[in-house]
Amino acid sequence: MAQAFVTGGSGFIGQVLVRRLLDEGHSVRVLVRSEASAAKASALGAEPVRGELTGGGNISTIAAAIAMPHMATYGARKAAIESFTRSWAAEWSANNIRVNAVAPGNVTTDNVVDFIGTDQFAAWSEINPLKRNATPEELAEVIVFVASERASFVTGQVIVADGGRLAI
Repeated sequence: MAQAFVTGGSGFIGQVLVRRLLDEGHSVRVLVRSEASAAKASALGAEPVRGELTGGGNISTIAAAIAMPHMATYGARKAAIESFTRSWAAEWSANNIRVNAVAPGNVTTDNVVDFIGTDQFAAWSEINPLKRNATPEELAEVIVFVASERASFVTGQVIVADGGRLAI
């Protein structure tokens, strides 16, 4: 049975991801920092784990690759995650551990829409070629694929799932 370790597994996108990984037959562990997060992870059927993450699959963002107003610090942190992804893939490949990152564009969740604002978030959907924002379920499908044996030769990569935004 494949194992998956998820950070943010009690959050909006994380809960969808945990459910999909469990549906695919993965043994899922969720990094938690509070009793409430541990309870959410357990309720989903995952094993809550307390501690610090030192590697594995990562979530980046297109903000690491393009300039986005008011997102400089966030983009810089995500660019660092992409560098860690490549380095960890090289370091851990001898142990048959694959490390990849997924870089989504805009994903529709309540917390993101609240932070950005409904009108601005809707306007952003018009920027990418697909003319819409992603759902958490769509992002989870990409992550599940990258974590699966179907992607067994993929490591050290940043998989962009942005509706074509970086292509234009």
